[in-house]
Amino acid sequence: MPMAYGFIIAFQQETGEHSLFKLADTIGPKLIGNIYDITDAEKLNLNAVGKKSRLALQALCILDAAYLRRKYEQLSGKKRS
Repeated sequence: MPMAYGFIIAFQQETGEHSLFKLADTIGPKLIGNIYDITDAEKLNLNAVGKKSRLALQALCILDAAYLRRKYEQLSGKKRS
């Protein structure tokens, strides 16, 4: 659920699936890494992981930043180095 929550802005603003899939491909590994780290810190207690509100917030922040960066690059024609 935290990963799906993070896609809220992109889902609301994008009409084509291609852009959403591309965003998921680029940011997915980072989101999975965050979930792994929190799961490890909670000693594999998935109930505790599910109750971590910061996990959903992290996913939202990471995805918002990646989505807005992609939009900026599309509009300006510039790539971040």
